[in-house]
Amino acid sequence: MHGAMMLSRCSISAPYIAIVLLALIASTGLACAQVPVTDPCAPYPRNPQQREAWIKELIRSFGFADFHEPAVVRPTNQSAPYELVVQYSKGKKVAGCDVELRSYNGDLVGSTIRARPGDTLFIRLTNKLPDVTHHHPQDPHPADHDGDFSFNITNLHTHGLHTSPSGNGDNVFLEIRPEKYPGDPKATQLYRIHIPDKHPTGTFWYHAHFHGSTGVQVSSGMAGALIIEGGQDANGGLDAVPEIKAAEQKVFVVQQIRFGPDGKLEDFDKAIPDRQWSRNITVNGVFVPTIRIHPGEVQRWRFVHAGVEDNIALALDGHQLHEIAADGLALGRRVDWPAAEPSQEGVRELLLGPGYRSDVLVKAAPLAPGETSKEYFLRDGMLPAALSLQAATAVIRVAQSRAAFNAGDLIADIGNKPQRIIARVLVEGASRDMALPSGEELRDRVPSDLVPIRDEELADAEQSVRFDGMSRRSCTPDGNCPICQTETPDCKIHFTSNERVFMPEHAPRMLKLGQASKWTITGDGIFPHPFHIHVNAFEVEREEPAKDGKMQQAKLWKDTIILPAGGQPKPIVIRSRYLDYEGEFVMHCHILGHEDMGMMERVKIAK
Repeated sequence: MHGAMMLSRCSISAPYIAIVLLALIASTGLACAQVPVTDPCAPYPRNPQQREAWIKELIRSFGFADFHEPAVVRPTNQSAPYELVVQYSKGKKVAGCDVELRSYNGDLVGSTIRARPGDTLFIRLTNKLPDVTHHHPQDPHPADHDGDFSFNITNLHTHGLHTSPSGNGDNVFLEIRPEKYPGDPKATQLYRIHIPDKHPTGTFWYHAHFHGSTGVQVSSGMAGALIIEGGQDANGGLDAVPEIKAAEQKVFVVQQIRFGPDGKLEDFDKAIPDRQWSRNITVNGVFVPTIRIHPGEVQRWRFVHAGVEDNIALALDGHQLHEIAADGLALGRRVDWPAAEPSQEGVRELLLGPGYRSDVLVKAAPLAPGETSKEYFLRDGMLPAALSLQAATAVIRVAQSRAAFNAGDLIADIGNKPQRIIARVLVEGASRDMALPSGEELRDRVPSDLVPIRDEELADAEQSVRFDGMSRRSCTPDGNCPICQTETPDCKIHFTSNERVFMPEHAPRMLKLGQASKWTITGDGIFPHPFHIHVNAFEVEREEPAKDGKMQQAKLWKDTIILPAGGQPKPIVIRSRYLDYEGEFVMHCHILGHEDMGMMERVKIAK
């Protein structure tokens, strides 16, 4: 809907905000003033009340289309590879705005790839983006991209897969350049990604991963789900549990697609967290879709956080989210995250950071006598500023412009991340009496390679990582970035890993095949950086609800974990085994703009 619209804006009380779902579809009956709302491509208003009113109007006007799954492909036949074409989307809309964004096959979300352990994925990636030159977002930029870089260079990463990082496998050092002429060999790459026989079944994903262009491309929607199903390890995994096997599956590729008033994304600054360019969440490319479920029915919802804008506090009105897997890996238990509560604030919701995945079971509530349907909302709940990527970006912008300030006070002044609506859920139709699996049924479903790592296994050297996006540094051409004094030339904020920005020629961090080690990872205390490493998952602890409703520390296996923020950096300790594959890959911050600005390292596993 283009052109000016008029929208009622009321004096909004706290209870009103808490039951925002009523305001999406009905009048409040309060005395309201009229405020103009411009076309849906415009940046959201800065004023919080106007912003909330704006988003409600967008939902009224453009939300509630039926939920739909992305197309499904099974690219396991060598003679018929999946043709994945990188091109600008045409004729697509996000919340009423016509967009022209970098995409896979012209869609706002990639097709869902499904395969089984033992399969090989054959994917032919062809780059049909224009051949143009941009400035690399890293300073100093990698030496091999001095005047030879473009946001249109690409490659492919299968996030979370335990597979080879070498050759034409999951190799993020490949460069697929824009096509200069039909059949240009530099514009095409045939990937052969082998999935080992004992690979865990679960929810993974794929996305662009060329250093410097990752943030722009994933912000545009260049991502899709990758589901490994079946398999023999751990008794067939979660797929073989009778109650889960009987449940309908839904894939949620949750994106935070970014664009300017022209519906395009050609500016790197708009590809990193920032409230000015904030857009609402989409699910499989759809803005606030409607999900339908029968009363008493159990469905399996596979969530992929493929966004870059902020962390998500996931909760559903009136329903618990029964989590059974995190980052594609079975938990061996059922974690019952609480239903959304209007008065509830904090982080008791299921926290999803960029790169996270979570499989949850939802059992629909019964209908009351005389009801034929009931409406609920899936929400991205409120988060404190210390867990908000956008809030931390605001601190960075102050740090870049001022020599001295109190970051803690500024975080407190920014306030909480507001609540957002992700989807509408309609409970309707004939009642179904479906069961949830018990914890006993899930206990033996953890993959056999993911047994706890004992102290005596930690034979490889201990690893230490520090992500820092708050310190002023002066970087040398080789990527070394020592802390500097404000008056030093070129002394400014850099995004570093262990006091360096990423340089491909720098010696990699070395790990030994077949061994295990402990890692201690810290952040800067301002950004909740999501740490991600390729090839091998790691064992870590998180806080989650116990059976008595209190919070407890519990171990799980993941490939991405948020570093704490909001004060003095507290380390996260992880343990990892280096199994099956030699070769080079990367570890990095999964705020992909931070990775593009240098918060990444090469890692090498060798005998």
